[in-house]
Amino acid sequence: MSLLVEPAHRHSGRDQPKTKPTKKPRKLTKADRAKREAGRARRQAEREAERARLAEYQNPNMVLTFKQWCALNTFSISTGKQILRDGEGPKVIQLTDKRIGIRIGDNADWQEARAR
Repeated sequence: MSLLVEPAHRHSGRDQPKTKPTKKPRKLTKADRAKREAGRARRQAEREAERARLAEYQNPNMVLTFKQWCALNTFSISTGKQILRDGEGPKVIQLTDKRIGIRIGDNADWQEARAR
């Protein structure tokens, strides 16, 4: 009689990767979907209102904040940071130690330079 215990299966499971059971995605209720859609619509309306307000700017020496510049050019804040970090954006004005701005005239020049 042997003291060694044979595994019940030929493969003891050590050859197979351990995976976590996947969770089924939670089904959204009609109320959840409506709430999510209302939030999207509200954020879209806010973005469009900000763009309309920014489109009224006529003075080329007026300075936009970074967020206003992103909204005017219709890209996200993270995309705006990436453009400036890569040195591909317009000239930047250092407003304070932590705040930057972009003149409307510099933005227009940058947009014209990027036209294809």
